[in-house]
Parts: sequence; structure tokens; C-alpha cells
Amino acid sequence: MEISVIIPTYKPVYEYMDKCIGSLFAQSFRHSDFDIVIILNGCNEPYLSMINDILDKYDGSIRVRVMQTDVSGQSNARNMGMQGNAASYFCFIDYDDWVSPDYLKRLYAVATADSVAQSNVIAVNDSDGTEVADYIGSFHNKLYGKKLTPLKAVHFLSNVATKLISRDIVDGNQFQDINIGEDALFITTISNKIKWVIPAGNDAVYYRRVHDSSLIHSRRPLKEWFRNRCRLTVLYNMTYFGKIGQYNAFVFMHRIAAIWKGFLKECMRHS
Repeated sequence: MEISVIIPTYKPVYEYMDKCIGSLFAQSFRHSDFDIVIILNGCNEPYLSMINDILDKYDGSIRVRVMQTDVSGQSNARNMGMQGNAASYFCFIDYDDWVSPDYLKRLYAVATADSVAQSNVIAVNDSDGTEVADYIGSFHNKLYGKKLTPLKAVHFLSNVATKLISRDIVDGNQFQDINIGEDALFITTISNKIKWVIPAGNDAVYYRRVHDSSLIHSRRPLKEWFRNRCRLTVLYNMTYFGKIGQYNAFVFMHRIAAIWKGFLKECMRHS
């Protein structure tokens, strides 16, 4: 299997899951060359039956594995999706998002064992379907056609969705069990294996759904945000100094600065 598409989900909404799965069955990339791994985490029925009902609508041309765990959290779910997975590349998609028909084809065309392929991103307002400004999409449009070092591509290193990542780059690393920021920490941890980040064609589009229930927009107590930011800062420092000399210091400095910039924004939101 060339690509394994890993989809973590908790108490999925039928319409969102159906659109996500449907966009994968509409891929122009050869269906026999990729599979889908859906991890239902922290819940079971009626969601497991709902997922199977959705899959029954499609033609079975793609191998789909559905896994269930009582342990909640996207980190654990993503780790389960990678564990024992022999695919050459990993692709992570959030269940409430979807992708364009040429998404996997375009990403695969530019990805290599030491390069991460980066898609375009279009954010869509869930309430009315209008497009919303997205910083990753903005950077992609500016940098399309270039090969970027991790330092020059640091703005792309905040999430794992929107990318195609080789198992050589992942190199056995796992997501840390934290509620917010696990994406950026994971990508930064594997940045020492990344030679290039390559923005793929504009027709490789990751559609990011923007809605009030999104984890990143939930109004958590400031104390929880502060504890999360402190823990993230410690984990970044442990990662960097644990393999000092292998990482670009400026990449880590940028990520830590972004952590506390986000905390300041959250303070303003609570004020």
C-alpha cells in the first residue's frame, strides 16, 4: 500500500463523515494504492454502526479498516492508525473535513522519502458555506512551485493534516498525549528528517470546515490553556535538547513563540 489515510473521530456527525469518506472514494489516485483507516476513539455505538452504514453506500474499491478504542484523544487514535501500518506514506484527515478529487494524486507526485508534500487549504464556514481566510492556504499560494527547507516552511509545520508524510520521516515517532498542539509538536519532532517541504498543485485542496464546535475554538478556562502551554514548552525543549545538533534551533524557537502568541490571543478572547 502506497498511502494510508488516517481519520480519527469522536462522536462523528453523519453528514461530516459521509462527505469526508465520499471525497476519498472520488479520488483520481488509483484506489488499489491507498487505504483508509478510521479510528473511533472514546466512544462506540451508535457511531460505529453509523460509520459502517456510510461505508455500505460505496463500492468497496478502497480497503477500509475501522478501529474502535475506549481511549479518547486524537493523539492515541493517530498512533493506533500508524501502528503496524506498512504503507509508504501517511495522510491525516480530520473527519469533519474533506479533500479535492486530485488531492492524493498531486501530493504523491511531489512527495519523496525525505520530503513532505503540502496541499493547498480552503477554509469553509459551516454555517453558510462561504470561504474563510486560511493562513496555510495563503502561504501555499505564495510558495507554490518552490522547495522549502523546514525553516522556510515553518508556517506549514503547525498541523499534520494537509500533508503527505513518508514513513521514513515519521521514523517510529508518535503523537504526544496532549489536548491542543499535538500536531505542531509531532511535525516539529520529525523535522530533523525533513529535507524539503514541497507545496503541491493548487488542485490538491484540503477543505477545512470552520464551526463553533471545533476544538481549537472552544472556550477553555485560561488556567487550562496556561498549563497546556507550559507542558508544550517543556516537551519542545526536551525534544530539542534530547537530540541537540540534529534540529534547527530557529524552528523550535518559532514554535515556542507561536505557543505563547496563541495564549495571548486566548487571554484577549477571555477579557
